[in-house]
Amino acid sequence: MFQPNTPFKKYIISSPGMAYGGGEAFRQEADYAKTHKDLAVGVYLAAGSLEATTPEVEVLGDVVSGMSRLAGVLSSRHYPGLKLTVEYHPGMNHNDVMGTTVVRGLRTLYAK
Repeated sequence: MFQPNTPFKKYIISSPGMAYGGGEAFRQEADYAKTHKDLAVGVYLAAGSLEATTPEVEVLGDVVSGMSRLAGVLSSRHYPGLKLTVEYHPGMNHNDVMGTTVVRGLRTLYAK
């Protein structure tokens, strides 16, 4: 969503491994923010609540903490066109949260 000329305006992001690439998503967002005052996209971020206490997921991938950090960074920019939704699905882990995330994300981003 931080790339120039991207054709996408809506993003469903499920349990993102924010540690991968050494925090590359945060670098891309920071670079984007230097030259842009708006991010006119819809973003649905979600993870399972149990992912926060699963070492293979949280410690290695910064899934829940990284997702929360990204949500905080995006919110702090006050992008006027950003429609951000963040959800933590109770009782779900990394292996079973995808279906719920897709359904809830589609309903959230494409609601009439």
